[in-house]
Amino acid sequence: MNSYDLEAHPDSFMIRGQPTMIVDPADGKLPYQPWAAQQKTKNYATYYDTNAGCLLSGLPRTTAYMSDQMLLQQRPGYIFLVSGDHGYRIIKMDSSPHVGKSISLWNGDSRGHWEGNTLVIDSTNLNGKFWIDIAGNFGSDEMHVVERLTLVDGDTIHYRATIDDPKVYTRPWTIAVPLNRNKSKEDMWLESCHEGEHDSNRLLGAGHTPYPGWARIAAAAGR
Repeated sequence: MNSYDLEAHPDSFMIRGQPTMIVDPADGKLPYQPWAAQQKTKNYATYYDTNAGCLLSGLPRTTAYMSDQMLLQQRPGYIFLVSGDHGYRIIKMDSSPHVGKSISLWNGDSRGHWEGNTLVIDSTNLNGKFWIDIAGNFGSDEMHVVERLTLVDGDTIHYRATIDDPKVYTRPWTIAVPLNRNKSKEDMWLESCHEGEHDSNRLLGAGHTPYPGWARIAAAAGR
């Protein structure tokens, strides 16, 4: 799956078409509130995807459809994921509570547990500054994500995520995609993309501007 658009879209220049990832609602569409549907259109026309600025991709994008390379390692007390697009996650497995509401993070605060052979990940404290795909779909800092990863066979994980965000959507919605083992013999290369780098500023010449609030983050990063 690719990260251009969660909803169904055809092939176009440099974009691979695919069916919708959304399994609920049944129409395969994001259940936006009216103001949010307008904001999504404005996002695509005006701002650039924050992932292109070398910031983290948020959820569920980081895990499910941002990169075709994902390394997962399980250690006592936590699970660590790193992807080929400069993304990473640390999922605590120690039954500790989520951090306080005053803390917000690009990929949120994640707590995991096992239900049989299914890894269930509950994530809160997302900062609401990322897009969930390149098409400008988005959420808010009220987003709550519950992911379920089930090993189907030695090469396939069934991934399902339910997103609840009462600020942006009229109801919770769910995506489901297969995560297939990457059997390439190539090593995973570290992408030279990180918060504070300067090359992404070239995107500004393409007629797009950073999302509102970028100036504050850029100043903090010393740009």
